Amino acid sequence: MSVSSTTLDVQTRDSSRAVDEILDEIDRLAAAELTEEEFYRALVPKLAQLGCPAAAVWTIDGEGAVKLAWQSASESNGHAPKLNSDEYEPAVLAAFHAGQPKVVEPSPTATDSALAGRSVIAPWSAAISTRGAVQTWLSERTNTATISGYLRVLSVVAEVVGTFLDRQQQRRTRRQFELLSRLDTFVRGLYENLDLSEVAYKVANDGRILLGCDRLAVVLRRGGKYQAIAVSGADHVHRRSESIRQLQALATTVARSGEPLWHTGRDLSAQDLLPQVRDALANYLDESPSVACAVVPLLPSTAPQRKSAPPSAVLILEQYSAPFDASVRELALLVGEHARLALNSAQQFASIPGHRLWLKLRKVGWLSRFFSRAFLAVLALAAIAAALVLIPADVRIQARGELQPVVRHDVFAPRDGVVTAIHVDHGQTVEKGQPLLEMRSPELDLEIQRVAGELETARKRLAAAQSERLQTRPSDTDARLRQRRLTAEEEQLQQQVRDLTERQKMLGEQRQELIVRSPIQGDVVTWNVEQQLASRPLRRGDALITVADVSGEWQLELKVPSRRAGRLLAARRRDSESQPVSFVLATSPGASREGTLGDLSPRLEIDETGESYIKATVTIDKAQIESRAPGATALAKIDCGRGTLAEAWFHDLIDTVLLWLPF
Repeated sequence: MSVSSTTLDVQTRDSSRAVDEILDEIDRLAAAELTEEEFYRALVPKLAQLGCPAAAVWTIDGEGAVKLAWQSASESNGHAPKLNSDEYEPAVLAAFHAGQPKVVEPSPTATDSALAGRSVIAPWSAAISTRGAVQTWLSERTNTATISGYLRVLSVVAEVVGTFLDRQQQRRTRRQFELLSRLDTFVRGLYENLDLSEVAYKVANDGRILLGCDRLAVVLRRGGKYQAIAVSGADHVHRRSESIRQLQALATTVARSGEPLWHTGRDLSAQDLLPQVRDALANYLDESPSVACAVVPLLPSTAPQRKSAPPSAVLILEQYSAPFDASVRELALLVGEHARLALNSAQQFASIPGHRLWLKLRKVGWLSRFFSRAFLAVLALAAIAAALVLIPADVRIQARGELQPVVRHDVFAPRDGVVTAIHVDHGQTVEKGQPLLEMRSPELDLEIQRVAGELETARKRLAAAQSERLQTRPSDTDARLRQRRLTAEEEQLQQQVRDLTERQKMLGEQRQELIVRSPIQGDVVTWNVEQQLASRPLRRGDALITVADVSGEWQLELKVPSRRAGRLLAARRRDSESQPVSFVLATSPGASREGTLGDLSPRLEIDETGESYIKATVTIDKAQIESRAPGATALAKIDCGRGTLAEAWFHDLIDTVLLWLPF
């Protein structure tokens, strides 16, 4: 073997090894998780190493139409030259149907140098689901002797590209299947519960994961307003916060426009938005850290309903770090339609009266138990109602009051003044007319001094007038006139002296009245008299001391509320005889005592709390009360005749209901 032959064999082996390495690299690229654009950008250098400066990928659809899927960019300007599909379509179809690579002669219309040479169209195997071919242009240095080698190598490259596209189709199918599976899980979750709040939070939390956004809010139309009822990642919506208020305002504005809003992070002034929408979006973005925001009104699917009905709800999607993916828009509309149907169903169910009860009824095994228990409950209620209406009973009304002696007098201050002396104490027995206390009135003292001074002055003037009249002799006319004048003045002064004397006597009597005396014989029942009255300034009519005849008869003084007085007055009109009264004293709560109803006040009175009442007295036997304390609280029940058991037990409720009725 010659040296030249040996050298040629070595070069051939090195070239084959290099081609195999390039093909292995292309095969590794096809197995990697790359997008089609990334795969093609990595494929171009490998093809250039094989002597192919330009390439294109053609695909064939099910109807046999040829489509340019990709072509490499030109080295001169970096742009892909536009290929003429009509020019290469017959060659692509011919190679595909033949199942073998096909050499295409140079195109006379090619404007790019890389596309000026011959090209090879290599189809991949028909077993691959994606049909198509790879077209590679050969360099000018390629001779006819090496064409067969290129055909074999490019056939392998085409198989790798077809395998890659097949894998891409499988990945897309798998992603679509996963998306449909997640969407199916999301939709199933929406209809698992009919509670409006839970459905809204299901939309917010599961919808955020499905759409791949950072936050999703559900805003529901209630009346004429839109309210945020669920925010993903939050257990409660704080509607008073400024961000939620601005979010609701944005949802309301976009809902009125009826068109979805997709803000991708660009300047608001550069977007074609309505002025009110732009202002609402700007106000919300001032409160939110979102870089991208989408507002999707949930409108009915049919066109007539979309025009007439406002959006029932609004979905607000937010991204905090990156804009939305291209696939989010279509998916958001699909999620929104399912969310609209689920929210509408939950709203309609929430509007049903007693819907929570119907939720319990639908539980397995509960319905039969419910009806059996309900039947027993209805029977029990019917029996109770019949008993309340048919069984007669004594109707008694309650009233509160006090235990007091029948003979009791309050002593009042006769004038304004202060107490100077107290002669009695609590529990002391006094006689009628016995001094109880003494008062002093500075005004009365001043008036007595003034009257005494005026009386002294009038007496002196009277004495002077009398002396002057006696010394005057009626010798002439002037003297007689002077004597008559003095006589008239004397009579006037005498009348003044009499008036002042009478006034002084009256003031003396008023001073004597400042010694307060007991109006009756009895005991002082006022507690701690010394501490209450000593040196205390008093006004006329103030209560000072109460004196009661504790050894005499006792009675109850009741205050019957006006809402119960009607039954009492009606019973008094029906039966003029004394009505029995049972009562319990707070001083001995374990013992019930009996009495008879006495006098009734003819008019209503108002207490310090504003409640109206009538006064009633109850005659009692003092012998049945061992320890009698004036003012002891009493709770009494007054017999108002016979009635039904319902009236006896629930007369207050019955009267209240009758009072509420319009007629």
